[in-house]
Amino acid sequence: MGLEGRKAPETGAQTPGEVKLVKLCKAGDEAAREELVHAHSGRLFRIAYHLLGDYETALDIVQDSFLRFFEGIDKIDPKRGVSAWLNRVAVNLTIDALRKKKRNGVTLTLRTETEGPGREPSEISEKERLRKDVWAAIDKLPEKYRVPLVMREIERMSSKDISKALKCNEATARWRIHRARRLFREAWKEQGESGRYLVGEEI
Repeated sequence: MGLEGRKAPETGAQTPGEVKLVKLCKAGDEAAREELVHAHSGRLFRIAYHLLGDYETALDIVQDSFLRFFEGIDKIDPKRGVSAWLNRVAVNLTIDALRKKKRNGVTLTLRTETEGPGREPSEISEKERLRKDVWAAIDKLPEKYRVPLVMREIERMSSKDISKALKCNEATARWRIHRARRLFREAWKEQGESGRYLVGEEI
């Protein structure tokens, strides 16, 4: 994972097509609702899963995010950003789930796609080992830094979109991302991994 600055896409910008979709949803068009869910559910799931490491809970968060969206759709102005609205709800639900897990003493772990019953250590590739080590370092970060780091580095969200999701100004979002990168590097070194870290490495 490259923890260095790079330009991220603006996910909050609305297209004329999406504005039209929201209007159709308000009119009760089920096909439009399905299309809107299809357009945003993958991103919301990845945010929740990367932070929680829990597949079922991440699915629940996606479902709850859309339930809240459609329940309040008459009050939503699509020109102000459907993505930003959904991101904010999903992040808030994810943070609530993180805090609940901590209160219950649940260990937060993130799995690689190849882990499972019967897997031998020798079968896991070096890249997969690196991915696990990166997540171990990320999990050591305080919540206020871990959340924006995942949104920025994994989901490639812009600081503007992150600020909207976290309900803070953009300067604060950029500072948290900057601080998160420094904390990540410190955690990485503590794991004895400084020699393995490559800028631009994908996880």
